[in-house]
Amino acid sequence: MAYMRASHDEKKTILSRRDLYELVWSTPVTKLAEQFGISDRGLAKICERHRVPSPPRGYWAKLEAGVKPKRAIFVDTSDGALNVIEINSTLSVMPPEARLIVERARAERKAQKASKSAKRVTEQPKLEPVDQLHPLIAATAKTLRKQRGPGMVHVSGTGLMSLRLGPDSVERVLSFLDALIRRLEGNGFAVSLVDKGMKVALGVDDAAFAVSERTAWEPHEPTEEELAAEQRRQKRIEKARRAGSWGIDWSSRAYPERDEVPQGELVLQIEGWSDGVRRRWADGKIQRLETLLDSIATGFEVLLASRKAQRLEREQRARDEAELARRQVLAEERRKREKKRRDLLREVMSKSKEATTIRQWLSSADPGEGSESKEFERFVAWAQQRLAALEDAISRRSVAEVVRTQELFPLVDNLYDPQGEPPRRYYYGMPVDDE
Repeated sequence: MAYMRASHDEKKTILSRRDLYELVWSTPVTKLAEQFGISDRGLAKICERHRVPSPPRGYWAKLEAGVKPKRAIFVDTSDGALNVIEINSTLSVMPPEARLIVERARAERKAQKASKSAKRVTEQPKLEPVDQLHPLIAATAKTLRKQRGPGMVHVSGTGLMSLRLGPDSVERVLSFLDALIRRLEGNGFAVSLVDKGMKVALGVDDAAFAVSERTAWEPHEPTEEELAAEQRRQKRIEKARRAGSWGIDWSSRAYPERDEVPQGELVLQIEGWSDGVRRRWADGKIQRLETLLDSIATGFEVLLASRKAQRLEREQRARDEAELARRQVLAEERRKREKKRRDLLREVMSKSKEATTIRQWLSSADPGEGSESKEFERFVAWAQQRLAALEDAISRRSVAEVVRTQELFPLVDNLYDPQGEPPRRYYYGMPVDDE
């Protein structure tokens, strides 16, 4: 990319508004987005956010036809935040397993486009009701098909998929769900109903999704019956006002101010986190959900591969943390044992020094004569007992007994760590030794 001035690697690209402007007017957004490792819609949003004008629809077709349409004028800005653009590749945050699936799907799409021109759907497909619907949505279909009339229809409850649609979209949604479920099951996924939608699982990893229809709020056009009801309500209010009564609701009219109108545009949304993985598909100007079955099935495959990789990473991290905690406990026990060893050595040395001193004194002690000799002899006898006790305490037998009972030097060391000393545990900057 010749216009990049800052940096570009497999994870992110940093460039200026002028750089991006030159790029989007020299390369179609779909191809450029693929080079950045993001979706074309994601790149379009970046252009909008940074006020970078991009080619309108039909621009590249005119170029191919030999027509040279005018570029939109680039306008500089003094806003530094707008001028520096950072584009993070969605592929870079995916686990390798998910990235491989995305790259494989892109290669397959390229091969298909090379073999035949892609057929674009510009109008809503005409669908016939499906008689043999998949068992997962049979009960939902039965409930939906009973609801006819103006306004939105909705269904929810045990054994049903929660849906809220316009009446004209019921058969289309049922047909789409039937095709999607069969496609997913054919790809090895397990599909089941959950509280507000459906769940797609591969092993222990799953993802719930919901299908909805876009709506818009439009001013309500009252019927003659509603207008007559409103007139009657106004008469009651006026009568109550003259009577001085305040027990009537003065605010609510006989008909709503606005109506929620279905737009016939469907959206499939996968719930939960994604980490760069696509979770949303919707009707657009040149596509319908029915034409995106391959993309949606690949999306579930990518998402579940990503969730599996991250689950395995979390489980491995938990095992590593548990192993480190075990080793830290062993290290703390070794430190405690080493302290006991040092304490025993200091005690033996102290008693040995005291015994030597007593022994030296006894060898030179002279009881003398007179009345004091008896008291002195008793003191000497006590010193001799003290010496005997000290010599017993520092004897090989006594020291060995302490070593054995306190397991200070076991023949098989159950506190041994072949990996050496682990990192210390700290609490508020202080090592935790549990001593």
